[in-house]
Amino acid sequence: MGAVVWKTLSEMWSCNQAEHARVGAFELIAWDASNLYESANMPTYGWELYRGPKLQTQIATGAAGSFEAAKAAAEDCFRQQGASGLTP
Repeated sequence: MGAVVWKTLSEMWSCNQAEHARVGAFELIAWDASNLYESANMPTYGWELYRGPKLQTQIATGAAGSFEAAKAAAEDCFRQQGASGLTP
């Protein structure tokens, strides 16, 4: 598996920061929504993993303690999918 290259995800403009990486048939997304959910009972940092045609099938999601941790968790999940037989 090659290196994961993260790029700004401008479609998530309401977040403090959002990035995505496309690797093969997968899209990894990490976001910082602390400006939106700080006082609510919602995760402020999170990640998502998609695959399939047009990358519309969400296969995993989670919360994290920081933006960098969200990116790391998305990458870990991506690598686990490869180890499970889904070709990254």
